[in-house]
Amino acid sequence: MTETATIASPDWTTVDRDVVCPLCEYNLRGLNEPRCPECGYAFEWNDLLDPQRQPHPYLFELNPRRNVRAFVRTYLAALMPRRFWRKLQPHHALRPGRLVLYWVIAASLFGMTPAFVVGREYARTIVQTRDARANMRLYLARNPNGGWYAPELRRHGSAEALLDAYYPWFSRDKLRWAYYAAYLSLGATNILIATLAWPWLTLATLMVFRASMRRAMVKRGHVLRCTVYSCDWAPWLSSLALIYLKPWYVEEHFPYFYPPASMPMLAAAGFAVYTTYRLGFAYSRYLKFDRPFATVAASQAIVFLFVTAVFVLLWGT
Repeated sequence: MTETATIASPDWTTVDRDVVCPLCEYNLRGLNEPRCPECGYAFEWNDLLDPQRQPHPYLFELNPRRNVRAFVRTYLAALMPRRFWRKLQPHHALRPGRLVLYWVIAASLFGMTPAFVVGREYARTIVQTRDARANMRLYLARNPNGGWYAPELRRHGSAEALLDAYYPWFSRDKLRWAYYAAYLSLGATNILIATLAWPWLTLATLMVFRASMRRAMVKRGHVLRCTVYSCDWAPWLSSLALIYLKPWYVEEHFPYFYPPASMPMLAAAGFAVYTTYRLGFAYSRYLKFDRPFATVAASQAIVFLFVTAVFVLLWGT
């Protein structure tokens, strides 16, 4: 099927309904230029006049009957912001409640963070076990009678049984060690707090920019949509921060603040960079802001400085 030709200027005598700007709901009826005079949003008339262009094929926000499938597709597609924000446009209906539900589900993945960190520490024990078994197997190959392990070799009956007794692949002690090695320190807890607060601090900052850049009439829901779909992978960034930003490592390489303050500060720097990348495309292709990446970068700098100030004041230097 060929795509409908782009309408340069609609014949309003054939349109029997009001047509509003998808960003600010200004009534566009009677206009010839495809640009909202209230908020400056540039659009195509087909997107507003052709009902076949309204549905979105998979967005979780707009597909309540296929929650699981829609969530997975939206969650993965949002990782490619250029393509994602090309398909999602302001003329698609806003569902703020579904947006918040999407964030709640994405944030619930924080429950997997401790398991992810403990699993990494347990993987280290598996590597150590593999090396120890290889060394012991080499020793037994050079000493067929068992050498120092002769009594134990006779008792267990075979070299493999002896290896399983001395260096088991899985054991409760290994799991206990991995749990204690991956414990959540105060700094790690602060990273989780910063991660949960990040999208909402970003939203608050962007609302200030919205009011100051002749976009005060843009509906809050559109800013919320951009923020939520740009911060949904925050739990995984938090997991990486918990793995690499250990208190001893931070204290050694970033000794200017106590770890409870410096750990979330370093994590926040990563959050700011990643959010700027994804949110910049949202502001460029969805809201069509002037200087979108500069706007987003400025908002992330403000959020970063706020988070830094809070943790430094709480935990000192």
